[in-house]
Amino acid sequence: MVRAYLPEEDFKAMPYWQQWDEVVKMIFEVGGLPALPATMMHLVWNLLQMGLWYATARAFPSADGFYFGFLRNALMGHFLFEFLSWTGTYSGPLMGNINPPFPWTRMRFIRGTIKEPFFQCLGYKRTWLDVLVCSSVVPIMIFLLVTPDAGVWEALWPACVWTLFILDYSCYTGFFGAWHGPVSLIFGSRAFFGPQGTNAGLQLVLVMTWIGSGVAKHGDWFVVNFAAEWVLPYIFAGSRFWQKLIYKDIPGGDCTPTRLAVILGYMAAILEWGGPLFLLFAPFCGSSQASLAFIGLGLMVLMHIYIIVHLPFIDVFAINLIPVLWSIYCFWMTSVGFDYADLWQMPTPLKLCFVGFALQTVYGQIYTDQVCYQNCYRFWSGNFSFSWFLMTDSAIEKMKSRVISTAVFPPSEDLKASGLMAEWECDFFAYFAVGMLWSIMPSQRLLPLMVHEVRCPKTEMRKRWFRVQGLGFGKPFGGGRGEGRGNILLRASTSPTIDTTISLRFQEHLQSF
Repeated sequence: MVRAYLPEEDFKAMPYWQQWDEVVKMIFEVGGLPALPATMMHLVWNLLQMGLWYATARAFPSADGFYFGFLRNALMGHFLFEFLSWTGTYSGPLMGNINPPFPWTRMRFIRGTIKEPFFQCLGYKRTWLDVLVCSSVVPIMIFLLVTPDAGVWEALWPACVWTLFILDYSCYTGFFGAWHGPVSLIFGSRAFFGPQGTNAGLQLVLVMTWIGSGVAKHGDWFVVNFAAEWVLPYIFAGSRFWQKLIYKDIPGGDCTPTRLAVILGYMAAILEWGGPLFLLFAPFCGSSQASLAFIGLGLMVLMHIYIIVHLPFIDVFAINLIPVLWSIYCFWMTSVGFDYADLWQMPTPLKLCFVGFALQTVYGQIYTDQVCYQNCYRFWSGNFSFSWFLMTDSAIEKMKSRVISTAVFPPSEDLKASGLMAEWECDFFAYFAVGMLWSIMPSQRLLPLMVHEVRCPKTEMRKRWFRVQGLGFGKPFGGGRGEGRGNILLRASTSPTIDTTISLRFQEHLQSF
């Protein structure tokens, strides 16, 4: 657990901006939250998931071979667990959710909870149709997992995915639709047209993922994110060597990445989109085909392993473990490099779908404000979008009275009641959470300034109490990331004017979207 960097009296006596300076310095000193045990719990949980998909592939062998069956089950299982919010990506100890471990799962099955449909005319609350569709996902996916050669029934997977895309777009983005949208169509194509184009389609999804996120990393935001990867994870926390190598002067308050950090950040971005080029060009290089394919594949596998062994302070294990299996099977075991022969044999409907996905990816990379960052593969880049809303107390109470929620409000009261930390330490945790966003995401640099402006005595807002609501991993990306997780609530006072402190509460979730 985090302990307050300074005694409460000393901290509150500091000027407003000095408070945030101290919070940021503390973050670089102690590293990311939470401690190693919670991180290892998530890693073990993800390995158990992979073990489950391995076991089902062994117990129900596929006619296309064990490794294809393992990959198929890993992809289908990941979709199912993401749908249920069970992968750990935005649930579990790393997100502060210990009891219950999956608090948002049931929201998808309750009529009246908030959703975001693709077409606004479909309404923003779940109906009995939404509940019926969501209730059918679990039995359908279990059936497919234990039926490796399901024939035309394989089309049930894309039917589930794309029905949710229309009815509950927030759910689609929540279960990583950027992968499972196109991948489910590949398996739907297998159901009606046979295996032609399967391997090339799976390769294309990976190539778009790698190149899209690599290109998106070419910006200052990724340099900031990359630098943080070398001081925040548990294994590097408090290391003066890494702090001096990556940042100019953390003890002196200068958290600017060094020139070396900038160079390494851009090199990492280049390797991410450069590696797939080796795989794409390998088939045209004659006797060098295997060598070039091995270099490209090796770079991408090492990239995913690098992320895993860094033990990041959020759970990204599943979306790095699965691509390792995925890429080795598609780019080495089935085809050395990109499978152009299989691409030419791909059924025309599936080809047209991938043309659409490719065009959307290119368009979204250029016009970043018009396409959901996930759908154009600009994720994994440290450029995640957040929105903040100023809300009065009466608006908060109105939302609480009209929205079905599993939240205890404010959640910090539960933390205090647990006895794990003292009252001031519970309050300070929210400073830590906001400071963490400031440290790793340039898009959040305006947050303390906005809070300061709200509290400023010259503000035009006359209400004494205001709240700033941060929709953590929710709708601001053009589609929610699951069930409104990671929200942050700030309560800022405009008087007395000499009071330079703010009272913050970390809100795990306010509502079900």
